[in-house]
Amino acid sequence: MLRVQIIVAAVILGTQLAVTVWAVLAFPPDERGTGTFFWGDCSSIDTTDRAVHVALNIVSSLFLGVGHYCMQILVAPSRQELDSAHRKGKAMEVGVPSLKNLVRIKPKRAVAWVMIGAIATLLHVFWNSFIFTSLPIAVIPVTIATADFQTAAYNWTVSDPLAHFSSWWGRMPGYEEEQKSMIYTLQSAAANFTRIDVESCVRRYVDPREPTSPLIVVARNVTTAQNNGSSLIDGGILGWLGWEWSNSWICQAYQPEIWRYCNWDFAKTFVDQWTLGQQRGILVDHCLVGEGADNTKRCGLHYSTQVAITVCICTLLETLLVCWTVFHHTSQAKRGRYTQALITTGDAIQSFLDTPDTPSKQAVEDVTAGHPRQRSVELTVATWRTHARIPWFKAISPAFWVTSLVLFATGVTVCSYVFWMSVDGRKAAGLDTSLAGVWKDGFGVSPTMIASDLPGSLSGIDRSGTTALLANILIANSPQVMVSFLYIFYNGILTRQLVADEWVRFLRKDGKKALRVSSPMGMQRSSHFLSLPFRYSVPLMTVSILLHWLISQSIFLVQSSAFSAGPDGQRLRMSDYSARGFTLLGTGLAIALGLVALAALLLNSLIRRYHDIPPGFQRMAFHSMAIQALCQRPEGDSDAAFFPVRIGVTSADAGASATRCWPRVVFSTDTELQTPKNGERYLQPVFVDEASPWRKLLVMGRGAIDRVWAAASRFWSRLVSDTRLQNLARPKRLEDSDEDGFPLCEETREFILVSQ
Repeated sequence: MLRVQIIVAAVILGTQLAVTVWAVLAFPPDERGTGTFFWGDCSSIDTTDRAVHVALNIVSSLFLGVGHYCMQILVAPSRQELDSAHRKGKAMEVGVPSLKNLVRIKPKRAVAWVMIGAIATLLHVFWNSFIFTSLPIAVIPVTIATADFQTAAYNWTVSDPLAHFSSWWGRMPGYEEEQKSMIYTLQSAAANFTRIDVESCVRRYVDPREPTSPLIVVARNVTTAQNNGSSLIDGGILGWLGWEWSNSWICQAYQPEIWRYCNWDFAKTFVDQWTLGQQRGILVDHCLVGEGADNTKRCGLHYSTQVAITVCICTLLETLLVCWTVFHHTSQAKRGRYTQALITTGDAIQSFLDTPDTPSKQAVEDVTAGHPRQRSVELTVATWRTHARIPWFKAISPAFWVTSLVLFATGVTVCSYVFWMSVDGRKAAGLDTSLAGVWKDGFGVSPTMIASDLPGSLSGIDRSGTTALLANILIANSPQVMVSFLYIFYNGILTRQLVADEWVRFLRKDGKKALRVSSPMGMQRSSHFLSLPFRYSVPLMTVSILLHWLISQSIFLVQSSAFSAGPDGQRLRMSDYSARGFTLLGTGLAIALGLVALAALLLNSLIRRYHDIPPGFQRMAFHSMAIQALCQRPEGDSDAAFFPVRIGVTSADAGASATRCWPRVVFSTDTELQTPKNGERYLQPVFVDEASPWRKLLVMGRGAIDRVWAAASRFWSRLVSDTRLQNLARPKRLEDSDEDGFPLCEETREFILVSQ
């Protein structure tokens, strides 16, 4: 599987490099670093873009899976690291992706782990915007002229009426003269324009994405004489910047106190008496429109050189880290099993069965000196009490559940808040927010769901430049980081539950089977997956890909490409515009899929059961101390690691008839191994008081409500804790017999002594 990971990473890297080089050579980028594959029909380009984004999400998810695979290998402890941690009284996790292990593994592996995770997450941010589409917007000159403007002796170019206006539509510093020329030209071109009625005029220009013709709006109730001798009442340029609001002038005179978006549903309520301006009350008589173009044929498919180079660098670094992981893992294995990474639970079981842990000199000295190491698992004589059904939910520690659920709830809450705020905003703007209306809008770009503002110091930058493009890419793809982060916890929960299920099966009468290890020998089974079998990993990966794709359709880069008005519209690059688009459909479906995935995890955790095991036994599956304690095989079973084994009860060792040894619960190949019986007493590993940290946390939590009571509670908690630690520090006196009066053999006394 490691070779497969290298092949996948290398293929993705090679493909990315080849596509980037081909794109730069075949379709050279402009001065902003943006290259254009082709211009064409918008529906075809939209279909191509969706297919490309599905492919990109599949590739990025596969690459994230490669990284996650290597991260689990890097964080897997070696036997050397386990023994070192055990000597300090600390346990490590085996067979699962663990954050706890990071502080106990070699620093270079911890650094590689962090780098792989960071790069894989960063790739999700950029990959979705490596290729993007542009929306064609026509830059349209508009004038409001008097009823007699065609016969009045007034020349707009000579008189320059706009110079006397404090502001006019679409005015852009540095381009005023060019914009004025576009407006003044309409006076002489009006003779060739087509006259249309008011309703047709409003219908044509109310959607800011559709109009491509220059426009003259002719007043009914204002003449040149009434306008101080000027036949130009007002004018401006639509779509130069902020194209999504370029239709607001149509509804300006009819806006209620609560702002409403200007669309046809709103405009048709006043189209019979269309008036412009809130104070001047200019009634529209008719419109004159020039020749237009077909905007549906001017969409573009582009790439960003900066994003492509960033993706190539990140992919190269990730591939190198994957190769280093494989090389490091192989070199560890060659140095011996003591330094080889214990990737699966089977690896740890094999290591402890092959070389059982013996009481260390340091551990005995600690006990004798009265300074024993506090351990989370003790090997002691206890009653085997089974529960008929224990839900998978209890395979996860309360701390991990709380952390995961808080993160899941935060992610869903934030997305839901944004969704409902968008719904309320659209409803307040008079737009259709019903399911039918949301479905009709689909995943397309809507002028009502555009955000162009940038945070902080970026707010004043040129929105048509490279910085604005990259800033909008980062903001639009930031939710991908959240999903990738939550995936780690989701995968961690499911992995722990499945590792525990595999562990519990060793207790069954028919549970004897060869160990599943990363480097099989003898009758051992090969680990074709780490911890998640394909029946879980494939659906999980599919859901991850679909969720990432839906998020890419929920918030995305919107890049507009500007053209001049008329049938032969020229590209106006200075009017190109970068922003972010939102869709209610994509956001709603992403939230729904996330909730379904979370509900499936919780239902699976509550419905699935471990049968006939003691409470907490399932969590020993990835607890190194518990695995160690259950691998104290009988001395004669020296090759147990290489044959089918199961967990059972061994009888007293031969030669120990003079003293009665307690039967032990261990891994063994013994054909006479017995299944532990409920109510019987055995020498077995037991978790030590796991609830005490939560009691301390509860006391601290109460302190937030009442400071005085909190101080007293914390003082009492410390006092009790100090007393308990003092009792633990005293060396326990080991009797020669147990509580039932049976003498203990030396082996049993030795294990209990070291455990304490």
